[in-house]
Amino acid sequence: MPQLSDDWTLEFAPEMGGSVTLCQFQGVDILRPAVSLDDPRMCSAFPMVPFIGRITNGKFVFEGRTHTLSPNMPPEPHAIHGRGWQTPWEITQTARGQFILEQTYKGADDWPYPYQASQSFAATDETLHITMALKNISSARMPAGLGWHPYFPKAGAQVSAGVSAIWDSAEEDIIGHRPCALKPANDLRDKRCIDTLNLDHCYTATDGRVTLEWPEREMSINISSSKELGFLTVYTPPGENYFCVEPVSHIPDAINSKLAPQLTGFRILQPGETFESHIAISVALGKA
Repeated sequence: MPQLSDDWTLEFAPEMGGSVTLCQFQGVDILRPAVSLDDPRMCSAFPMVPFIGRITNGKFVFEGRTHTLSPNMPPEPHAIHGRGWQTPWEITQTARGQFILEQTYKGADDWPYPYQASQSFAATDETLHITMALKNISSARMPAGLGWHPYFPKAGAQVSAGVSAIWDSAEEDIIGHRPCALKPANDLRDKRCIDTLNLDHCYTATDGRVTLEWPEREMSINISSSKELGFLTVYTPPGENYFCVEPVSHIPDAINSKLAPQLTGFRILQPGETFESHIAISVALGKA
């Protein structure tokens, strides 16, 4: 596969859910290189379409019809991260300057709405531009969500983000269904060391901006997401050598939420309508 640019090297496993397997800037790993090509979760990043996060027990009611989706991350009983990450994509362009991956889902699985999805990767100097799009090609209205699930190397990383609330759960709940005030243990507005965090939560994003820093690696990254990606999922598993900061369009289980769509990010696409979002990742190397 050709270089994306003089500075950016990207490699993909389209058959593995349209995953990124390598992402380097000037030879430096920006994302964790793929550990295995047997599972998208072992890769560098994967797309989340046509919904993100979990749908509790795989069940939802939409416009009077009840739908049941198969669990897709055993042993959890939920439908998780959509269907795109577990079905093949096709690389439709690998010209220097732009890589495009596409997927057409015809409704053969238990998600009842056919769709087309695409990922486009382009670069300008130190910035990687990612455009994701989802088009409803069914004859019915379709619930819709987009997100990107990158894996960053932990290695002494620090994070700060423009967030205003964290979506947490009542004790008896499985998934965070309500926005809660930030607390010292989960407030990301000031710089935090990833090693001190224990998060698997969604945040309401205020401006789509995230800063990641690796002081020992003399590297920093600024992530800027378009307004369509109004939420941020942060996953910092203890004992692992990676963490995830995921720009997403809605909260987990938004389709089952009783809250207003303006709060949850829940979105409906009309037949033929396309939902598009953008992410920019800018890298700085060397001491500030």
